[in-house]
Amino acid sequence: MKPRFRALLLTLALFGLAPGCRSEELVELRLFPCEFAGIEPRSVTVEITGFDAAGQVVETFEVPFDDIAASTFADGYASVGYRKSGQVVRARFRVGWFEAAVAGPIAEADAIAVYDELEVPDPGEVLELTKLVGDCAELIAEGTDTGSTTMDTSSSTTMDTSSSDTLDTTSSTTMDTSSSDTMDTTTDTSTDTTDTGDPPGPMVGDACSVGFAFSCVGGPTPEDAGTPLICDDASMMLETTALFPVACGGSCIDNLATPVDACGSIGDDAKCMCLSPDAPDCAGAMLGCVDPDQLHLCFEGKVVVGGCPSCATTPEGWFTCG
Repeated sequence: MKPRFRALLLTLALFGLAPGCRSEELVELRLFPCEFAGIEPRSVTVEITGFDAAGQVVETFEVPFDDIAASTFADGYASVGYRKSGQVVRARFRVGWFEAAVAGPIAEADAIAVYDELEVPDPGEVLELTKLVGDCAELIAEGTDTGSTTMDTSSSTTMDTSSSDTLDTTSSTTMDTSSSDTMDTTTDTSTDTTDTGDPPGPMVGDACSVGFAFSCVGGPTPEDAGTPLICDDASMMLETTALFPVACGGSCIDNLATPVDACGSIGDDAKCMCLSPDAPDCAGAMLGCVDPDQLHLCFEGKVVVGGCPSCATTPEGWFTCG
């Protein structure tokens, strides 16, 4: 039984900071900075976790923006374009401001502003992440979560496309996975991966019902690719196998990618995972459901990609496909 999945392009992207953001395909996020001793921050990391109407995580990622020009805050805010999944209705935003020119992981930010449970407007509209304090030190003193706020999104307005400001996509952070500044999803996902216990999924010796079908045991953590098992046609029990990469031949989204001996989606329907020649390191990349139909996991220190229809997260933090 040969694993299959749909080859769909990524639909999530954060585009670079700009004085204004004009696009009918993006939600404009307006970031209002706190200041370090009266000086505007030099870099920022934005973390977004999107939820559907049922409160399930649809997408989550973290993107840094370095060396912000002073002109960016000329109108008091910076704009970031958010290409949201169509399933996203609410989101949690964390904005990490840095005094230095190079942004790090949001957990290392000098000040973090948190905006919980905000309704996300349609593409082409504006969502303002309002300034919580003027001095970044106040956020530090209060802690990252006590600065949280719930914004009344009824005040969001349609973007004024008459403005001369445009989104400079030449310096944008894009989904080109050959770049070190890609929207590779980051390992700092919103899913709490602590105390997950033993890897879930079927085990060697378990009974199975479809000969030569592949199942997947979870990796050491939810972000790690799992171990494929095969249903032995004679014993009808699950056994270890070296045939999974062979069965996945021709199923990679990237034509230059090759299947690896690891799987995605814990359970009875193992999903093929593929390694591209220019695959980024797992460190600094977002792992998990980066798209409703795509899964990124870590395998031997590199990000591997697989098709994952209806990608979802279990309450314990593991990733499954429909």
